[in-house]
Amino acid sequence: MTAGRKPILSGLSTTELEALLRSEGEPAYRGRQVGEWVYRHHARSFDDMSSIPAGLRAKLAGKYDIGRENLVTVAGSGDGTAKLLLEMADGARIETVALPYADRLSCCVSTQVGCAIGCLFCASGQGGFVRNLQPGEIVNQVLAVEDLVHSGDISTSPDNRRVDHVVFMGMGEPLLNYDNTLKAVRLLNSEVGIGIRHLTVSTVGIVPGIYRLAKEAGAGNIPLEDSRNTGSLPRLCESHRTPCDLRILPAERRQRQCGTGEAAGEPPVRSQLSRQPHPVQRRPRPDVQAFTRSEGTRVPEYSGRVKNPGHPATSARRRDKRRLRAVTAGKG
Repeated sequence: MTAGRKPILSGLSTTELEALLRSEGEPAYRGRQVGEWVYRHHARSFDDMSSIPAGLRAKLAGKYDIGRENLVTVAGSGDGTAKLLLEMADGARIETVALPYADRLSCCVSTQVGCAIGCLFCASGQGGFVRNLQPGEIVNQVLAVEDLVHSGDISTSPDNRRVDHVVFMGMGEPLLNYDNTLKAVRLLNSEVGIGIRHLTVSTVGIVPGIYRLAKEAGAGNIPLEDSRNTGSLPRLCESHRTPCDLRILPAERRQRQCGTGEAAGEPPVRSQLSRQPHPVQRRPRPDVQAFTRSEGTRVPEYSGRVKNPGHPATSARRRDKRRLRAVTAGKG
């Protein structure tokens, strides 16, 4: 995407910035410096990049744009929550929300301008779908929240001055903007420095997108887990019935509810999302009745299995077995 006919740098990884600076005849470490200024120091212009020579700053400013959005308004509430209205370079507007807590600072980001899903309870879809957001436009929402924290416009605890949790639950359906959402997840982790376990992607249940993510996880391209478990990953969520309680459905249940999967001709997904433990096959216990001696003494039932030969209970079962045989043979 371009802003003012210039390629934008926000949304490029450090590796991509290194390649870009090498193409300009500069050493690769200049690309790492630019990445630090964009993502860690929130530079809004090349003049802010004081560690880069003035001549290189002027050269970059003539050919590229950093690509930060304009803040239109901020609406706050009594509990500290703040909703930001941001304007893109093309005039499109999106919302992002800052959620300060006692132990963390969360940010709810948008992935699309408008939404094509059209859920009746959601205001984002009432105006229809406009376009997908680029990776840099998604990441910049987090940077905008941190700028307001540093300026004092959003109040947080002294220990939480940086966004450390991000939820993709704003405007739009993330899995309908799959490639840009996935790159934004990687940028927030590797460039902004947010832990991968603190990134949560919400979906209304776009099954092809879920399958794509599952295949990437199976190929090792992205750490991914079911939100019901623990581990290292951005958590994928499914919210058909409860929009805020988000989970991936196991493969068998997903196929029953959505009519997809192997029965619909799709290849099976071999990943930890659909890998379910095989049920334990147990032999049926023998139907052994309790026998009674001629004197009326009851003989305990025998289970038919010996679990631990050295256990005292096993010895007792062996005695019961001998007594049972004696009764059945008429030697009691």
